[in-house]
Amino acid sequence: GLDDIHVIEISLTDKPLWYKEKVYPTGKVPALEHNGKVIGESLDILEYLDLEFGGPKICPVEPENKKIASDLLKHTDTFVKAGFSALSTKDAKPTQIEQNFGT
Repeated sequence: GLDDIHVIEISLTDKPLWYKEKVYPTGKVPALEHNGKVIGESLDILEYLDLEFGGPKICPVEPENKKIASDLLKHTDTFVKAGFSALSTKDAKPTQIEQNFGT
């Protein structure tokens, strides 16, 4: 199980070099390391947890619902990136924020 969990927080705006070198080469977060395997995409992490551990499922099991959930997560990912970019840009002007959100 996941009895021995170590959460390592890193700066999203200034990721340490070791993260890309030793954990996940693309530098994306989050990443999960378990039994020597590193998974670095959110949806892949959820699917891995469903496969490796018992308990209630995180992801839908039915193929149609699984596709809908996957498509929804991929779509919302664009908004999360734009929102983070807008919030993390120092001295962002309203037009820059609007551009990040595509308005």
